[in-house]
Amino acid sequence: PGFAMNPGPRSKLFRPRTPAQLDACRKLVWQELRQPWGQPPDAVDDAEERCTDHLAARLEDGRIVAYGRLLQIGPGLGQIRSMVVAPGFRGHGLGRTILQNLESLARGRGIGEIRIHARESAFSFYAGQDYIGGASGTLLFGEIPHRWLHKFQDCHVFRAYGLQCQPANRDDGAEVADLVFEVLAAYGMQPETDGIDRDLLDLESFYREGFFDLLRDDQGRLQGTVAVLRLSAGRGELRRMYLRHEVRGKGLGRACLGHALAWSRETGVHTLELETATRLHEARALYQWAGFEAMPAGHCEARRCDLRLQLHLTPRATPVHD
Repeated sequence: PGFAMNPGPRSKLFRPRTPAQLDACRKLVWQELRQPWGQPPDAVDDAEERCTDHLAARLEDGRIVAYGRLLQIGPGLGQIRSMVVAPGFRGHGLGRTILQNLESLARGRGIGEIRIHARESAFSFYAGQDYIGGASGTLLFGEIPHRWLHKFQDCHVFRAYGLQCQPANRDDGAEVADLVFEVLAAYGMQPETDGIDRDLLDLESFYREGFFDLLRDDQGRLQGTVAVLRLSAGRGELRRMYLRHEVRGKGLGRACLGHALAWSRETGVHTLELETATRLHEARALYQWAGFEAMPAGHCEARRCDLRLQLHLTPRATPVHD
């Protein structure tokens, strides 16, 4: 969900997860980027795999025809690697689609800078996608010139979704409550005006040490919310990530999460917590993808929630070159 699903002729975008799928992706990378120079396949680094997002395009018969991956290499910093499109499938936008969707995944992780160690033969492709730089990189295999490119993306801007992001004030509580309770009702969950939902009475004061943002469309209609409540100097709690049904399925929830992660890193929050419910399958899948884990004996303030999760916002890997 949230991916461009028309990546090229007869192919479909997907996220490879099984060993067989990942092996097929590595084989394509080896055939196109290493074998012609007499190089063996890249060794699999288990630690690196844990902080990698894989994205590929495959045909109906299962053949992988394009691939790329994103590594989170530091706080707010990512690197795209192993971009490849099989011969016979180039020139149809497959590489561009995978690149743009990897950027979307980067945004969901709160990554504001993406780096690429690109072969000079691909420099014009990346320049066409707004990557800049050009500093000399490694001479791979002793003969392939590379350049370091980078691209900045603002995780706090939602123009790509047709929405404006603005801070809430105390007069927005009733409108936010309507959205929150509408979404809760769709999942068979009840408001708790005597408990967790007291924050809706005065959003501005309640979140003054954190943030509470509203997402409005061009007509001013409230389409979503996202907030972080500061619990202490280095701890925060992700709250109020609610979206109307009609704006889901486009990656907006992932973008809201990235907005909260980027804000947390920028303001010194080292651990981000949240409460959710077992029945909220889509939300749980998003949090699991982002790396949230169950807190030991985590107590939930909301009666409608039964899971308390946390994410440590620390570097996940070290920079790599190819």
